[in-house]
Amino acid sequence: MKRFLLLFALCALALTSCKKGTNIIYTVAAEDITPCTVKIVARVSQPEAFTMPLMIVYLSPSPNLHSQAITPVKLSTSEIKDGEMTVFYPYLEPEMAYYFWVRVIQDGVNYDSPDFGFVTPDLPTGIIDMGLSVKWASTNLGASALEEVGDSFAWGEVEPKTSFAWEYYKWCEGSKDTITKYTKADGKTVLEPEDDAAHVILGGNWRMPTNEEFRELFDNCDLSATQYKSTRGVALTSRINKNTLFFPNHVVTLSGGAAVLYGDYWSSSVYFYSDDADSGQENAYRFNASIGAMIMILPEQRYAAGFIRPVLAE
Repeated sequence: MKRFLLLFALCALALTSCKKGTNIIYTVAAEDITPCTVKIVARVSQPEAFTMPLMIVYLSPSPNLHSQAITPVKLSTSEIKDGEMTVFYPYLEPEMAYYFWVRVIQDGVNYDSPDFGFVTPDLPTGIIDMGLSVKWASTNLGASALEEVGDSFAWGEVEPKTSFAWEYYKWCEGSKDTITKYTKADGKTVLEPEDDAAHVILGGNWRMPTNEEFRELFDNCDLSATQYKSTRGVALTSRINKNTLFFPNHVVTLSGGAAVLYGDYWSSSVYFYSDDADSGQENAYRFNASIGAMIMILPEQRYAAGFIRPVLAE
């Protein structure tokens, strides 16, 4: 679907009612449309005339919003702030047509809009500025498209692989008790450039994100569980400049036949969970971007598989 279809019938709509002899104008619009988020706004000309305001938005990818076979998403708000009633929705899909209508309720009386529509833009590619301390790659390391998960790496290794266990891990001698680098003894808490897969493979100022940079991203973005070109994943939309990053998930089939979505991304930061110099050295931070799981940053054993999303430090 092409971007020139963006915003069909999205001009403001005027609804007029009378209260106490005064005309009150409502205007409805979809604004700040990103690949995965939208803001639906109803502007009220005389908010002081409302005693118990309520706005309800009915939104769906189907144009048949009023069909009994369609169950649109129902969003609501009852707060008028600076003359506006706003609903923010963060679970859209990129390059998708959506339809909505709005019901404004004033003192128990419904005022319904006609149907509107808009198309979400495509995800951006290349180097993405999220308005933060570093810029982010739009794709995973080893991927050629946004929907590809790319290569899997153990933490601190610069070559992808398919077998993951302590016995295959570069920075130990066969077990978590024999770790040879990035320990409390050597005091190294962030990967050095020669052990950073993003830097080794891409060169220049590319590297893996630190734990703090993942937290900065997470803290300044709206999160959406979505899909892109049939690949499910998690999108993060910057509250600073509205740019979006998509973190694809990989489907893993368990021995019992159940399928789970896997989307764990390595940071470059070590995690020490113990003050004991001889223990607690076997973990590093990973950003868990798996649908169906708590989206957070957690420690994981270094030998495990993880994807890498490079950042560009300038």
